[in-house]
Amino acid sequence: MERISAQIKEVLLQLSNKNKDFFITQQLCSAKTYEEIQMILQWQGTLTPHHTSNIHLDEKDGHTWIDVCYLWFNDEESSVILQCELTKEGQLYVIGLEA
Repeated sequence: MERISAQIKEVLLQLSNKNKDFFITQQLCSAKTYEEIQMILQWQGTLTPHHTSNIHLDEKDGHTWIDVCYLWFNDEESSVILQCELTKEGQLYVIGLEA
């Protein structure tokens, strides 16, 4: 069982705080493995995590963008990227979701 990185945990925490309408709750912040995240999301009937460990940096428009977590909806057709920005202070800020 793969452990969740601190970066991803921080993103989940910020997402649950900033996007109340996205069905992600504080439960995710206590998850310790990707399997637990998957169970929580499936239980809520919203999303299934996919490639959650793929983190890559993308420099554009003078900002550092981090696509931290790839998610798809239950129909498995709508892929969604959780998009975050890494500030100069090293803080991850959840910008939004990108289809």
